[in-house]
Amino acid sequence: MTFYPAPEQPLWHNEHIYFAAIEAADEQRLANWFSDRAVMEHNVPMVLAPMSTTEAAQRLVKRQMLANQWTWIVVERESHERIGQVSLQILSNEARVARVSILIGSAAYRGRGYGRAALGLMLKFGFRELDLQRIELNVMATNTAAIRTYTGLGFRDEGRLRQAIYRNGERVDWRQMGLLRSEWEAQG
Repeated sequence: MTFYPAPEQPLWHNEHIYFAAIEAADEQRLANWFSDRAVMEHNVPMVLAPMSTTEAAQRLVKRQMLANQWTWIVVERESHERIGQVSLQILSNEARVARVSILIGSAAYRGRGYGRAALGLMLKFGFRELDLQRIELNVMATNTAAIRTYTGLGFRDEGRLRQAIYRNGERVDWRQMGLLRSEWEAQG
């Protein structure tokens, strides 16, 4: 396990986590996360298959080359362990709309509120720094823990693609959820 020194005052942080730039050393970690059934089973609609370090690196380069996307590593503040990844992609500059995605790849940190902390921080970045009007996300209907987190942060159901994903021999719905700036601000 590699620990990285923390900046004295990270640009984007809260009491639990901070965001760090993705480094070359993260490629193997991301490949491991993207090859872990527990991580991928409820998070992505693609076919589950192991990912090599080279594929993970190519995926990162592709994401980082998108002009309107921010992808960062989620770092636990106390240990400085790199525990996940979060992304925000602008879908429409004119309408001020973006899509967020998150995963906590490190098993020791799942189910402990770090995903909520990271998503809350990314919402703050999107609404305050980028002046977004709306942030949306997609989630598998079977990912009840994530849905609870999203609902707890104010996201509302906006639609469902019925049986859009094939997983473990069954068809699963793909839900869309959204959060408006005014709803986020009303939470205080």
